[in-house]
Formats: sequence, C-alpha cells, structure tokens
Amino acid sequence: MSREHIENLLKTESFLIHLHNSSIKEIRMKSTQKILFILFILSTVTFADVPRTLYTINASAETISKMDLNSKMITQNIATTGQMPNKILAFDDMIYILDSGTSDIKMLNPGTDQIVRTIVLTPGANPWDMEFVGVDRVYVSNWVANTVSVVDLSTGSIIKDITVGKGPEDILILDNLAFVTNTGYAGWGLPYEQGTVMIIDISADRIIDTIAVPTNPQKVVLAPDGRVHVLCTGDYVEHAGRVAVIDLQSGQMQNKPAVIDTIELGGAPGDLDITSDGKAYAIDWGDGLNGFLYAYNAVDGTVWHDSDNPLKVGPNTGQVLYDEHEECLWIPYMKEWGGDGYVQKFDVAMDSVVWISDVIGNGTQKITILESVTTNAADGADHSAPNTFLLLPNYPNPFNPATTIRFDLSSSNIVSVDIFNASGQLIKTLMNQPMGAGQHSVQWDGMDKSGQAAASGTYLARVKVGGEMKSLRMVLAR
Repeated sequence: MSREHIENLLKTESFLIHLHNSSIKEIRMKSTQKILFILFILSTVTFADVPRTLYTINASAETISKMDLNSKMITQNIATTGQMPNKILAFDDMIYILDSGTSDIKMLNPGTDQIVRTIVLTPGANPWDMEFVGVDRVYVSNWVANTVSVVDLSTGSIIKDITVGKGPEDILILDNLAFVTNTGYAGWGLPYEQGTVMIIDISADRIIDTIAVPTNPQKVVLAPDGRVHVLCTGDYVEHAGRVAVIDLQSGQMQNKPAVIDTIELGGAPGDLDITSDGKAYAIDWGDGLNGFLYAYNAVDGTVWHDSDNPLKVGPNTGQVLYDEHEECLWIPYMKEWGGDGYVQKFDVAMDSVVWISDVIGNGTQKITILESVTTNAADGADHSAPNTFLLLPNYPNPFNPATTIRFDLSSSNIVSVDIFNASGQLIKTLMNQPMGAGQHSVQWDGMDKSGQAAASGTYLARVKVGGEMKSLRMVLAR
C-alpha cells in the first residue's frame, strides 16, 4: 500500500463512517491510530534488499546478532535489547524482541539494524511469549502476573488483560482461537499445580475452555493433521517429559477439544517443533556435554528417540526451530552456560548435525528467521522465499468492493487462501484445493463467510502452500 493511498483514506469520510457503528469522533480516532501505525511502519522500514536471515537473542550480552543464511556471514551485536530478552519473532518484515526484565517489546528494522520503537508493557509482569493476532494486535503471556495482555500495536497500549492460569508461557494462534499453556508453577521448592491449556476466543478476548494436561506444559504446536501437541516438561524430579495430543473435535458431544493421547519422552524437554511431514522434535537442555533431541511421529505417536536413546546435539540449548526451506532444524547452543553461543544446523533426513556456525554472540538462546525482503516490499506483498511460491500484490489496494489476490507456484501443491480481519478473526476462506505450477489468482468480493458485506478496514490475506505460509495487508474502503 502506498503512502498516498493511506493519506487519501484519512481524507475519506465514508471510509471512517463504515469502520464501526459508533460516533464519528470515535471512528476517526480509532481508524487514524491504525493508519498512522501503518504510516509509522512505512516511514521506519528501509526498503533495501535483506537476505534470508537468522536473528539471535544473546541473553548474557543482552544483544541481537544475525546470520545471513545464504552466505553464513555473521554480524554480532547489531542492537541492544532490554533486560532478560526472552523471545524474538519475525513478522511483517520487522523483528520484534520481548524483554522479560524490562517488560517491553522492541521493534528492529532489518534494513538498518536499528531499534525503531519500544512498547512498554506491565512492569514486573515478566512477559514470556508473544504471538500476533491479526494485523495490529499481539497477545503477550505474563509469567508472574498470570495474565495474557492484549496489545494494540497501533497505539502501543494494553487494551485488556485476560486472567489465565499460573505461570503462563507459550501461545499458539489457530484460526479464531489462542491456546495458552499454564505451567502451574507455584514457587521455588513447591510442587507444580495442575498443568492446563486455556483456549481463548480471540474475537472476544475471553477464555472459552480449559483442558488439563500433564505437569509443566511449556510449548504448544500445531501438527500437520490439525491436532495440537502440548510439550509438558515435567517437574525435573518425579515427573518426566511427555506430550499431550489435543484433538479439537473429540471431547463431549464430539464438538470440543480433548486430550486423546499422551506420548512419553522422558527427560525434561523444553521446546518442540514439528516438520511439515509430521516429524516432531523436542529439545532437552542436556547434561552439560551434549544437548538431547527426542523425536517421534506426530501422526501416529511412534517414538523414535526418547531419553533412553536421544539424538545428541550441542549442550545448553533451549530452542529448536524447523526450517522448511532447507529441511533442517536450527538449534542455538552454548558450550558453557552463559558463554559463547553458536547455531547448529540439524538435517532432519539424516537426523544429525551437519554444520555449526562460528561464535554468534554471548549467551545465545533464542532465534527467529526473517524471510528475504526485496526492494519492492513497499507494495505490501510478502516476497519471501520466491523459489517456493511468490505472493504478489493484490489489486486494487485499497479496494471497493473487490480485490484480486495473485500467487505464483513453483510446483503443484495444496493451496489455501484465508481472509482475516484486524482482530485476527477468520472472515472467509477463498480457496483450499490442489493447484498446479504457475501463476494463479482468486478474487475476494468483500463479503464474509455468511454472505454479509465486510466492514471497511484493514484485512490480512493469508496464503498457505503446503506447510509454508505468507500474508499481505489489504484495505477495504467502502
């Protein structure tokens, strides 16, 4: 979307009138905040070519480093974080860093490696995880406060705190739902309370279900078969690591989520990721000499490697990140706790480490991957990983009443195209079917799934090809 288009929207009274059924003053304030946020992003992002890049949090140094995934060139300490950085996430061509100690979110411009904005969260809440909901909201779990904060990116403010269970950690956004793991941590030396997963309706920001799971659930991941896998670390003494598998339609009356299986892994794994073909890997901190990687079949539950016969990787590691483009896992580790950090590449076909980086930072713990950003990214499209599929700009944008979404496939695959509103609600599914190689398009007529006209505002078109997903912003201006 061009700056001129956005400025024209600010001048269009009909666009403001249709945003909400409230007063013109309230409408103007809310819509202006959202549009100014988009203008802010456009003004702070430098649209220079950025290669596919892995970014790391260096907890000991409280810095960010990066590694070009094409050349493997490392640039250490490109920016400074706040105290106790705990999560790093690439979203919409920006890098977001969550600081637990200083309770804030920092935005890093990958074109300049500069921190361009800091969003202050609740002091002392110990924010743990963050996930994006729609185009301009973020859910943040607060480990000490036992809440999930709903953060409006356009204003940089917390608009609601949702009370959840004790020690909330991971968040998974799935269509119109958010899954939150509550570890049940009761305090040092005290037994863990019942672990749970709470499900939030993101359209109303309220809890609609609570599911009991084993001790200390720390990670929640979607498997290719549509089931949700919850990694439960255990209490490090009596209860060992296991995975609870949640089916979204197997509960009472066959219409609510329920745990249908428990997969025993042993040890104390702290992170989990699942490949596009259903191979699940859980990472365990290890014994100081090696980190332990457990592997199982996420579809049928067969365990290939558990605590009795783990795959060995670098020690002192707490994250595993699946990379579909290179069919590998990226795993950060430290030879000594708090010391020099490295990143290792683990081949999922060979089940072995095939490459280790040079030193990338001090205390390297968390990582994320930014897909390549090209100079034409200002058109609003996601141009990442063009060798797999290319998501082209929708036209027109802004639009009324219809717009066309275009994409180019390098090979035949299953394609789904979904439309979400700014709050993250699923508005309509335009396509979910096999498509051949080549360029394709699908039109959105501005109607929701019930056949009603969607309101003016910002929408997200999400295109998923196989296990890869890309998105673009669109503005409906009636």
